[in-house]
Formats: sequence, structure tokens, C-alpha cells
Amino acid sequence: MRKLIKQLVILALLINIAAGAAFAEEKKVSVIKSGIEKNANLTMSRCIDIALNNNPAIKAAISNTHIYNSKIGIEKSKHFPKLSLSTGFSRVNSSLAGPNRRFINDDSFNSYELGGVSVNQLISDFGKTGTAIDISKDYHKISKHQLKTTKNNIVFDVKRAYYQLLLTYHNKKVIIESVKLYKQHLERAEAFYKVGTRPKIDVLTAEVNLSNARLQLIQADNDIDVAIANLNRAMGIAAPPEYTLKDQLEYKEKQYNFDEALNIAYEKRPDYKSAVIKTNADKKYISLANKIYFPDLKGSAGYSVQGNNSNIDPGWNLGFSFQIPLFNAYSIKKQVDEAKAEYQKDLMEAETVRQNIYYEIKEAHVNFIESQRRIPVAKVALKQAKESYDLASGRYNVGEGDPIELKDAELTYRNVKLQYYRALHDYNVAVAALERAIGKILPENNENT
Repeated sequence: MRKLIKQLVILALLINIAAGAAFAEEKKVSVIKSGIEKNANLTMSRCIDIALNNNPAIKAAISNTHIYNSKIGIEKSKHFPKLSLSTGFSRVNSSLAGPNRRFINDDSFNSYELGGVSVNQLISDFGKTGTAIDISKDYHKISKHQLKTTKNNIVFDVKRAYYQLLLTYHNKKVIIESVKLYKQHLERAEAFYKVGTRPKIDVLTAEVNLSNARLQLIQADNDIDVAIANLNRAMGIAAPPEYTLKDQLEYKEKQYNFDEALNIAYEKRPDYKSAVIKTNADKKYISLANKIYFPDLKGSAGYSVQGNNSNIDPGWNLGFSFQIPLFNAYSIKKQVDEAKAEYQKDLMEAETVRQNIYYEIKEAHVNFIESQRRIPVAKVALKQAKESYDLASGRYNVGEGDPIELKDAELTYRNVKLQYYRALHDYNVAVAALERAIGKILPENNENT
């Protein structure tokens, strides 16, 4: 018997060691990160992959799924037998005391439990554990949909930050071009002034214009730094090495049908799925509350070796118990009422999510259409502003124009270029927002790509 108890203890220790090793391995895998190589040229898809592997919000959501998966196991464990090992020693004193508190007898002896094994098994609780398992499974599904929602939001944040950084790069290029042009204006103004064809004011005006452009270039550099920080935050990396972006701001026409998009959203949006599953879990909570007064049928068996100073005896036991809870009918009624009220609340919240999806897609659709219409107009305006600047620059170069006319033409051309890149940025962000609202990537129009 002692040998059997020793083997059982060793087996329990091995199980605990194996469980600890599995946990350590899982923890080790969870901290693996996707790094960024120095001077890497990152595409948007690469940035999204980095975010999905590093953003702490996603890791927290993954841990949440593990929590609810563990809760399923906790509920299932109630169906498993419970094995216990025991051993012990006690000193028993059965002395009797007289009125004057003096001992008149001493029958003290040692009591031993050399070892014991007991097994307890739940035979039936009339559906309570099964219902609890189903509820835990529902919440595990909810946690997985919440993970998808978190991923969708992170993907959108990365896309938005990526497009913003691209926009700041283009804005800087425009300002650099302006600095270059104002340097040329200054050189021409100085040359005209030296030969006496232009007054000193033209030189001073060109110098002021150049200084202002250089100030704007400093602001452009600052905007880039801020945009990089926002992209790093979206990816979940605090201090990566320097990198550049490979993709460019461009217009790719997307196919879009409002009614079809709405139906897809109702079918695929994980937040709406979560709300629906929550209402199903609430129904099961109502059923579980109604089963509180159901009894539990349990079985038990054990074997032990016990003794005292005089003898040691082995023994075993086998039994069944039928436990009927003494319940308060009023308390159970209120628990059922609470579960029903929770169901009604979550039912309305699911409907709220459904309505919010409609309005979210409607707003995203309006922004999508508006940003799409701006692009051809911005193209035309850019062409016209370029022609106007070329005329003003040509007139000034031959001595017919004046610096104010040239500055106005250059400023208009620069602003129109910035507006054009802003239109491309807004369109791509609108597409990303619409895809997040729908829960699906919009297909491209092959006729226009």
C-alpha cells in the first residue's frame, strides 16, 4: 500500500511539472516579436503584420480568449473524478479532569494515518454543469469575436497612420520644391537688381519668401516625426530603427454597393456577432437560474491505512450521496428575474449595435463618395495651377512680370498640390474606414486599374 501511495504522489508531481512546462512554453511563444530591420522599406501589409504581432491591445485580447477557454475547462472539470491523497498524525488525550482540575486518568495515545486515497465523482446535477459549460463556450466565442474586432480596429489605425505619413512625405516634397523655386527667384531678383532693371524691394521680397518657405520646411519635418510616432504606436513598437515607406498615395477605384455592403456587415461584423451570442448566453443563464434547486448526485470511494499505538488496520469505503439544496423560493425567483432582465438589456444592446452599423456604413459611404469626387477636380485644378505658374514665371524671367504676381502663382500652385495629395489621402482613408465598417476588403474596379 505504501508503494502504491508513493507511485500516486510521483504521478501527481509529474503531472504538475508537465503542466508547468506547457505553460512556460506557451508564455515563451507569446512574447515572440516581429522586428523591423534598419533602413527597411515597409509596405502597408508589412506594417499590418507587425501590428498584429506586436500591438499590446491584440495580445490582451488573445489572453482574454485564453481566459474564457480555461473557464470552459474549469466547468468541464466538474464531470471529472477528484483524486485525493492524505496522510497524518495526531496525539489523542482522553484524560478526565476532576472538580479540582487535577488529572485522574491518562489514556493518551498516538493516532496514525499512514496513507489514504479517495475518489469523488459527480454523477449528475441534472443539467446544471452542462448549462454552465455551454455558457462558458458562448463567452469564449464572444472573446474570439472581440479579438477580431480589436484586429479590425488596429488594421484601420495602421492604414490611417500609414497614409498620414505618406501625406507628410509628399507635403515635404512640395515645400522642398518651393524652397528651390524661391532660391531661383532670389537669384533672378538679385541679377535684375544688379543691372538696374528691378528695384531693391524685389530682392527683399524674394528673401522673405525664401525664409518663409524654410520655416514651412521645418514644420514639415516636425509633421513627419509626429506621423512616424503615430504609425509606431499603431504597430505597437515604441522605438524601432529608422525605416521608409514603399507604398505611395494613389487612386484605385473601388466597387461598392450600399445594400450589399450592409448585408455583409450584418453577417461578418464580429461586434454584432458578439452581441447576438451574448443574448443566447443570457437565455442559458435563465435556464441555469431555474435549475438552482435541482439536487446533486455524487459518488465516493476511498482506501486508507490507519492505526494507533496498539494496531494498524487498512480499510476502504464506498458511498453515494444525494444532496438536495434547501433553497429560498423568493431568492430563486429574483435570480431568474435578474437573468431575464439581463437578456432584455443585451437584446436591446444587440439592436443598438445593428443600428450603429447601419449609420456607420452610411457615414462611411458619404465620406467615400465625397472623397472620390474630389480627386478628378483636384487633378484639373493642379493642371491649371501649373499652367498659371509657368506663365507667371516666364513673364518674370523676361522682366515683364512682378514678384507679387509670381508669388501668388507659386503659392496657388503649391496649395493646389497639397490639396491634391490631401484628396488622395482622404480617399484612401475613406476606403479603409468603409472596409472596417463592412468587415470586408472592397474589390477593385478592374476597368479603372
